[in-house]
Amino acid sequence: MDDYFSRRNKLFDQFKEKRRRELGNKIGKEITITIDKDVVKGKAFETSPYKIASDLSNDQSMDHLIAKINGKLWDMNRELEGDGRLEFCSDWNDLEVRRVFKRSSAFVLGAAVEQVFKCLVSGGAVLEDDYGKGGFFYENFMDEVVRNSSINDHSKIKKEIEKIIEEKHPFERLIVRKYEALELFAGNKFKIELLNEKFKDDDFLCVYRCGCFIDTSVGPHLLHTGQIASFEIISNTRFLSDTKREILRFYGISFPTVQLKEEWKIMTQKLKLCDHKKVGKDQELWFFHPHAPGMVSLLPHGKRICNSVQSQLREAYWRYGFAEVQSPIVLNKDLWYYQSGSRNQWWQQYNFALEIDKEYYILKPYNKPIHCIMYRNKSRSYRDLPIRYVEFGSVFPDNIKPFRLNGRLRSFQKDESTIFCQSDQTKKEVLNCLQMMGSVYNKFGFEFKIVFSTKPVSFYGDNLEWIKLEGILETALKSLGHEWERDEGGAPSLGPRIEFYVSDNLKRFIYLCGIIQMDLMTPRFFNLTYTSSDNSAESKPICISSTILNNTETFMALSAERYGGKWPFWLSPRQAIIIPICEKCSEYANNVKDRIHQAGYYVDVDMSFHTIEKKIRNAHLAQYNYILIIGVSEMETDCVNVRIRDGEQEGVKSIQELLEEFEVKIREFK
Repeated sequence: MDDYFSRRNKLFDQFKEKRRRELGNKIGKEITITIDKDVVKGKAFETSPYKIASDLSNDQSMDHLIAKINGKLWDMNRELEGDGRLEFCSDWNDLEVRRVFKRSSAFVLGAAVEQVFKCLVSGGAVLEDDYGKGGFFYENFMDEVVRNSSINDHSKIKKEIEKIIEEKHPFERLIVRKYEALELFAGNKFKIELLNEKFKDDDFLCVYRCGCFIDTSVGPHLLHTGQIASFEIISNTRFLSDTKREILRFYGISFPTVQLKEEWKIMTQKLKLCDHKKVGKDQELWFFHPHAPGMVSLLPHGKRICNSVQSQLREAYWRYGFAEVQSPIVLNKDLWYYQSGSRNQWWQQYNFALEIDKEYYILKPYNKPIHCIMYRNKSRSYRDLPIRYVEFGSVFPDNIKPFRLNGRLRSFQKDESTIFCQSDQTKKEVLNCLQMMGSVYNKFGFEFKIVFSTKPVSFYGDNLEWIKLEGILETALKSLGHEWERDEGGAPSLGPRIEFYVSDNLKRFIYLCGIIQMDLMTPRFFNLTYTSSDNSAESKPICISSTILNNTETFMALSAERYGGKWPFWLSPRQAIIIPICEKCSEYANNVKDRIHQAGYYVDVDMSFHTIEKKIRNAHLAQYNYILIIGVSEMETDCVNVRIRDGEQEGVKSIQELLEEFEVKIREFK
């Protein structure tokens, strides 16, 4: 392996020199750099942001984590190529800055693992969630002996990481052609496979060197490894790759200051207490089983929450004029030929396919194609429009390989609607969807962010159609009166799109819930038409597909973390528990339970042989909203002694008073 590392390093230097020669007389040309209101002079392919920062202020040049040139992220030690506006970035709260820091930290992790175990690296990636498995990971191929010895011992890796950080290795960027990359990584057969799989023969790609470690990376990176003040290896895991080879993946987290690391530790502990996996287990809401990887099983109390969530969705859709439909869960592959517009067999790779009577059928990944068939079930007139379908049920979007699940679901329950309307009805329909989604998120207590995605480089339909639809969506968004962001070129190829991201406990808007998708493609593929008002011609309807929650199970998990398992009464699977203080009160306790149950609330009775104190404590731990104590005096007066979850005692109340209080809680979503 040492020969491979040495040869790789020499080739990097050779290719770097080759790139310099290719630049020729471009090197050294005078360029003008604007920083705020200042203007400085530099030389093309010689002057770097770090050099400029050093000249301006020796004390602060090391504080900058990354640069931007004309708004584009740029390595601090990468030479500038022409005139531009330069910015320096060091704000840890800036997500772009944090991604760069994580990317460089992952590179350090890969360098350390390669050096310690003399193994072949596969690659690494940045993770958005710092409080899950970590901020980044790196994958490696090792032989079985090394792998077994390193699976739980991170001490050698941590020591090597500390050494790399202390030595302040710079991150060196180099652009190479594919054939050069193949030569560079000729000693790593796994990297060769990846290069051949991802790049065409005439492609260029970016590689970086840190010390003697070299790997592909999109960049940019930090100035040097010394900017990493604190580094932790969180965990490792083993799984089989697509090629059936076993991979060892290391997860890590890092920070530019020790104080940030301590804050992360404190927040990690807090989040563990309300983690949806812990809440689900402690409250017996849901679980996963190896026989159904990537699919959730809801226990009775979890199904209660699911029913409450879907009840609110059904009420919202009903209020905005949607008609609920139901379609088969297994459909012939020919339907997906319509949707994909091609005769290839993509569905066999990505969806659950079944062979029945020598025909292939698919567990449906989504509902829109079936809704199109429903639309075509009879002739349509302009008087019929708009038509609004909504469907609730299980979908099977991707047959994800088990080792790639990483928290994703192979099957989940989804609310999915499809609107067919005339062009002049589009704005109103989009605005209705926007208002409906906002009302649902507000009801559950979630803040949300709206992102408007516009035409990508490659798109379906013509430019004028896109301009018109984008204008309609933008007008609807302005009418909504809520802040929104524009994602230029971020829409899928079939039409412009609006996305709703709800916040988590850390106020991060990283969970995609609501989607409003304009669809230029589907009406053409399914030949959807309606008779126009003058009966002279057939027109194609505008197709709008949308979802409020996208994935009910994921939304339930997010809600569990938002409430920390302390569900509000209207959503709680354990709204009340009755605790009789003696056996004599048992019959009355069951009578009260029946009356509350008949009124439509979730109520239990604790008939165990525990002490009253133990029963009350168990009820608090189980997060019952109301604890109803029944003694002889309560039995004789047809009352209950009421305690609420936080320990406050409300005193004696009649059953009628209690039910009226429950009704207010439900009505006001408390």
